[in-house]
This record gives sequence, structure tokens and C-alpha cells, in this order.
Amino acid sequence: MKRNLMFILIITISNAAILFGGGTDTRVKSNSKTVSLNGLYFAGSDGIIKSFINPAGLIYLNESGIEFTILDCLAQNSFESSSGELYNSLREDEFSFSGGFLWSVSDEMKTAFSYQEAVGYKSSWPYAQYYQQDSLNALLVFDLYNDLKVDAISASISYRFGNIVFGLSPVLYHITNKVAFSQDNQMWTSGVGTAAYQFEYDEDAWTFGFNLGAITEFSDAFRVGLSVRSSYSADLEGSAKSKMFAVTDSTDETTTVISNFEMPWIIGVGSVYSLTSSINLNIDIQYSLWGSTASSINHKFGNQIWQDNLSSPDPTSGINGGTFTLNYKNTLDLGIGFEYVSESMISYRVGYLYSQSPNSNETYSFLYPAVDTHTMSLGVGLREGNLLFDASLAYTIGIERSVNSGAVENLNGTYDYDSIVPMVTLKYIIF
Repeated sequence: MKRNLMFILIITISNAAILFGGGTDTRVKSNSKTVSLNGLYFAGSDGIIKSFINPAGLIYLNESGIEFTILDCLAQNSFESSSGELYNSLREDEFSFSGGFLWSVSDEMKTAFSYQEAVGYKSSWPYAQYYQQDSLNALLVFDLYNDLKVDAISASISYRFGNIVFGLSPVLYHITNKVAFSQDNQMWTSGVGTAAYQFEYDEDAWTFGFNLGAITEFSDAFRVGLSVRSSYSADLEGSAKSKMFAVTDSTDETTTVISNFEMPWIIGVGSVYSLTSSINLNIDIQYSLWGSTASSINHKFGNQIWQDNLSSPDPTSGINGGTFTLNYKNTLDLGIGFEYVSESMISYRVGYLYSQSPNSNETYSFLYPAVDTHTMSLGVGLREGNLLFDASLAYTIGIERSVNSGAVENLNGTYDYDSIVPMVTLKYIIF
């Protein structure tokens, strides 16, 4: 058993070392077991970090302990414009860490405390533009990215009433959003400044939410789980930087900025059925109410010149520096998973998930390029004494999305996506 554990650990870490990240998936990251079984697994139990999705699952953890998860991601967005130009996003190292502690109070009550990156949405592109006007010409290179992170700190409790288990998790969220893009200088042809300038926003905020969960045990072989995650919102505050208006309007290069941010209510239902004593089947559905969130992110600048000048889409990048159009729609995720537990107590898992993007035609841009996806996953789990080990590998392929009636003509075209995510979870039982 020790040899098997060491072999799997070495192989997983070796693969992770060559992988990079930057995905545009808004689903909550979870443990390796959950990822290998489709990424949802609402009626299943998968440790402390999984309690963020359905805190009722804590009841099936019989021993107090600590837990740690690490993942890396190789992801790339692509865009082929209507005129045939092809763009591929950068591949950058994007590690994520999670951890927590479980205290088993009794057979009827479990409590946990955990930290995790709930959302990691990153789109980063190499971007260069050639400008020519009469005898003037310039080739300029810019950063173009949208880096959104939501960290969650949660305390969870699970309590059993007969064959029904209830769970509650109050959650403290820390939201950070860093955005960079270019804007054309319309005064360039008059000899003022250069053809375009870089803009950078850096904002953050703290806010609260909660998660509710329930699991009903219809028999020893069949149970159904329900997960309800509350919406949460915040006014992000920070700074906006650019040299453009200092050159064209003799004003500040840096100003304050406040932006609205909102995540939707999310409802999930799932079941786990033991086909045999060794084979388990799980089926899960998740519905996210993105359509009820704000239709745009509006930026309020402390400098009125900034506010007045950033009021319409840029003719080259297509980005409106004052308003990011979202116009999201509700989404559905459908998943299935199988787990086989061998006589040597090594678990083998495989899963599939279909996931919809909240983007509408008006939303698609270099900053918001997410498409619908198919995700195939596999994993393995084993226990050696007080140490439990789970490893998974998930491969996601995008479903090409053609946008021909977007709000900005030069953002029309075909969007696509792919990613591969290795993940390792270690759990240690204290008592």
C-alpha cells in the first residue's frame, strides 16, 4: 500500500509541475474526489473543503482531522474574429490552495473551519496593435487581462435528525479583481501623445454569504442531497491607472474607482446510489441564477475627466472602460460519476460534466470569453493509516460559440476554450 501511495503521489506531482493555469470557469473549486466524480457531488461526502458546497456532508466524516488541497491548471481561451484573425490567450502558472480542520463533536454533530479559493476566473492575452494615420505609424504592445479571485473563509456545522441531515455554513468572502486593457487616443492624429494607452484597475472588497445543505437517506444504498448557496455582492474599491488623460487633459494618472460586483443564488440537487457493495453512481444538477444579477459592471471614478472620457466602447479593443457589459443568463450544469472501491480499498473514479456559460452575445469579449464546456475527469483514492490521499485529473473542452450580433463589431467571431487540471488532496486524521 505504501508503494502504491508513493507511486501515485510522484506521478501526480510530476504532471502538475509542467502545467499552467488561467481558466474562465466560475464554478466553485472542490476536493480531488469531487472533481473526479463530476465536480458537483451534492449527496456525497468528500472532506472539509467540500462542506462549502454542501455542509450536510460533514456528518459522514467520523474522525477529526486536517485537510489540504493543491491544484494547478493549464487553460487557454481562443478567439477567431469574423475577419479571420486568430488570438490565443496566455498560459500562466495558476496554483490554488485550500485547507481546513474538522472536529467530530458526536455521531450526530460535526463542525469544520475551512479556507479556499471559491472562484478563480482569469483571461490573459498578448495584445499588440499597429496604428497608421497619414505619415504617422506606431506598433504598440499592451497587457490585456481580467483576473478575478474570490477567497472564502467558512465555518460549517452538520447535524443529524434521524435519516435527514442538515448543514449550515456562514461564509466570509474576499474579492479581488485586476483588469488591464488599452484605449485609443483620438487626439493622436493632432500630434498629442501616442496612438493608445494602457489602463489598469485594481480593486477589492469583503462581503458575507451563507450556504445551506441537506441530505436525506432513503436507504443504506440511496441518498439525495440539496445545496443552496446564497448570492453575495459588494462594491469593489481601488485604483485606476493610465497616462492617457494626463497627456490629453492634463489630469491625474491615478484615480479612485468603485465597481459593483455580484454572484448569483445557486441551487444544486444530487443523488448517490450504491449499485453494488463496490460500485457507486452519482448524478447531479446545478442551476445558477446569473440572469438575476446586474447586467453590467459600472465603474465610478473619483476624477470627472476619467468618468466623461470612458463612456463608450474603444474602436480598436472593443472595451468600454466605464462599463463592462455582462447581460448574463441563467445556467445549468449536469454531471454523472462512478466510483469503484477495490478489495484493497483503493478507489477508482470517473466523471463527466456539461457546464453552461452565463455569457450572452453582448457579454463576449477578451475580458469575458467563457463558453459552454464538456469536462471528463478521473481519479484515485486510498488510505494508509491516518493519511488519506486523493488525486484527480480533469480535462475540459469548450463548445465553440459563434458571436455575430455582439454589441461591438470587432468582438464578433468564434470563441473556444480548453483546460486540464491536476489536483491532489491530503487528509490526516488526528483522532
